[in-house]
Amino acid sequence: TELSVNSQCDVAIESEGDGATLDGESLSRHFYVGQQANLTLRRVHLRNGAALDGGAVHVGKQGSVLIADASICGCHATRNGGVLYTEDFASATLSNVSCANSSAARDGGVGFATSSTIHIDGGFTAVNSSVMRAGGVLAASKSSTITIFGHLEAFGSYAASGGGVLFMDSTSSILITGSLIADHSYADDG
Repeated sequence: TELSVNSQCDVAIESEGDGATLDGESLSRHFYVGQQANLTLRRVHLRNGAALDGGAVHVGKQGSVLIADASICGCHATRNGGVLYTEDFASATLSNVSCANSSAARDGGVGFATSSTIHIDGGFTAVNSSVMRAGGVLAASKSSTITIFGHLEAFGSYAASGGGVLFMDSTSSILITGSLIADHSYADDG
């Protein structure tokens, strides 16, 4: 069962040493962040999350999540955001995170932003992320923003319709001020 951070609450989970591991056993996502709530995860490793949107973390209206010094593996969404889904002016920051074997049936193999923001700070590595539509790693829609400061490395990402690594609709933007290293494939458009 997912852990919910209720509206207007602040929760920080920090682990010592190599970190703690949470396993969703492919039965549920790990966290739902409610309206105007904030979640910080440091040295917390997420495994085998599954949900309709956001296989590991779903951030609701005006909520925020910071995931730092972590690894995420084997998460899946039956719709969007294999690992992370943000909506309605929410924000997510990923800092020094590695992600492997994530997927979404539609868009955003790792992350999907709709009317919201995803920020990569420091380093982020995605290995073997895939989608059946667009954005093998990250996808943005409805005036969303994806910013990459530092570096994003994507290896083995795949998108069936476009954006083997990054995808945005005509209302969204992607700002890269660091580096993007990619080895990807796609069926239709780059």
